[in-house]
Amino acid sequence: MDDLYLDNTTEAFIIDVYTIGYQKQGESIYISLKTNNEQFFYDILIDCYRTDKNRTMELLNMIKNNNCINCICLSHYHDDHIVGLEEIIEEYSKINTDILIPDVDCEESLSNEAKSIRNKIAYLRKNGKRNYGSIHKISDPKIVLNNSIYIENRKFDFEVLALSPLSNITIRNVGKNAKDIEQNDYTISLIIKLGAVKLLFTGDIMNNTLSHISNIDDVNYIKIPHHGSMDSNKLLNVININKDTVCVTTNYKPSNLPNKNLLNEYIERTDDVYITSDNSLDDYGIVHTRYIINLENNEVLFDTECLKNSRRYIKEQIWDM
Repeated sequence: MDDLYLDNTTEAFIIDVYTIGYQKQGESIYISLKTNNEQFFYDILIDCYRTDKNRTMELLNMIKNNNCINCICLSHYHDDHIVGLEEIIEEYSKINTDILIPDVDCEESLSNEAKSIRNKIAYLRKNGKRNYGSIHKISDPKIVLNNSIYIENRKFDFEVLALSPLSNITIRNVGKNAKDIEQNDYTISLIIKLGAVKLLFTGDIMNNTLSHISNIDDVNYIKIPHHGSMDSNKLLNVININKDTVCVTTNYKPSNLPNKNLLNEYIERTDDVYITSDNSLDDYGIVHTRYIINLENNEVLFDTECLKNSRRYIKEQIWDM
């Protein structure tokens, strides 16, 4: 993507974040970034999951007006982040799509589902670039995208940064038995910046990686790492969360996640904490957050809606116990 020069009918950036989570496990995140006149548009999909239905595909078919996604990120090779992703790639990955994948050392450490999607991506890299875009292995922090958007004499930055994995962590898996390799060590976490808004998508990044990450200031949105596990609580030590920071978690019921004690720590810093799925008839929920950046004064407006089975998290009171 090259630098963009937009005309003076451009008044605002609009960012939509849809975090999909299932009742038992599984998550997917779709982010679209555009101007009010749609002279600029860019979108990113992080991970996928499906049960009997692919809710990510349903959402994309409903809100997109084309069949191309600019960037698809497979954060790591755990089944609750990859099931159904082959369908997305076949439908929405085109010649200009960038596909980000973790640089995993040992294929024997992967599940059958993970091996299948990895082989699919390898096939695309070998035979399908003209149809399916470019594949990029991420092994260390790097700049994925760094562009400027110009509107008359004003300049706005648009960046996508990979914050992890860290090769000095993943190298420790070399030589281990396959069953002892921790796939979360390879998690790709992304920071997306557009104008005055910064979004953090953490995948299943864990404390051993978080302890090596420098402080991150002024974040507007956080996907709480590892389904709200205490194994990722060090994010609270390296990030500045304020009262307007939106924090969203997904479920992983096999490990009784999210952890309520951890969510209570987030709620001490911001009122905007959400869970994508609760006990209800629907097997999934979507947390949708929209940001509007007024380019005249740089004011940021935002709001969040809970769709299907999602809800705002409220700290448990003693009389609720």
